[in-house]
Amino acid sequence: MYGNIAKAGRKDNKTRYLEKQLSVLNASLHQAETIKTCIEQQMDNLDVTDTHYDKKISDLQRRLDTQYDKIDEVEEAIATERLIIDRIIAKIYSII
Repeated sequence: MYGNIAKAGRKDNKTRYLEKQLSVLNASLHQAETIKTCIEQQMDNLDVTDTHYDKKISDLQRRLDTQYDKIDEVEEAIATERLIIDRIIAKIYSII
């Protein structure tokens, strides 16, 4: 009986740690989405008559693609963390 409660306590500590990581990942996702929005605004505000337009739009597009990749990576990490947390919680309830 007490062994199960101790296991549940350890798993609860593990979920707290994972939830902190999840919070950091959510902040990282928000930052990446904010940067993406800024880049999109810069692209929208470019002057097409600028002699360096092609170079500028190319650079901004490359930076935008990088942000999309980062957003995808962070979203995958968030999904993985949530899955792990859900599994730990399911084990806690199956023990008690």
